[in-house]
Amino acid sequence: MKRAAVLAIMIALFLFVSLAHAEDTKKASIHYDVLLKQTGPDDNKGQIIITIKPRTGRKINKEFPVKFTATPGPNVTVKKSPLTKADASKLEESELVMPVGFELSQTAGAGAFIKVLMSFGTCEIKGGEVTSCMPHKEENTITITTKK
Repeated sequence: MKRAAVLAIMIALFLFVSLAHAEDTKKASIHYDVLLKQTGPDDNKGQIIITIKPRTGRKINKEFPVKFTATPGPNVTVKKSPLTKADASKLEESELVMPVGFELSQTAGAGAFIKVLMSFGTCEIKGGEVTSCMPHKEENTITITTKK
């Protein structure tokens, strides 16, 4: 009986950790992961921090053009769009971090969102040498968590 209870608790913890991780990370491709994190809104202003991490054997191509086009949903405005390399808070071979600033109107509710079209590149590395590079284009709809 004790073993069954312990096993049930272990399975529940595994599922909880797996689901919590799935909400934080979106595995966008075999080449990279996309992590989404929201800060705020405080005084109806906040940021969506988009982090792109290349998978093992790949790197962010820092020479490739970077463009994030943010399209706000109703009752949301974005601070700037499109965003480029100059707007990235981090642009290294190991990760690309792009903050997307937003502001919610007083009437914004649970359905607030921003669509972000991300364009960037990664390169494959074998034996310490770049073997190929490729562009990526992906659109994500990001739901904004409100405090209302």
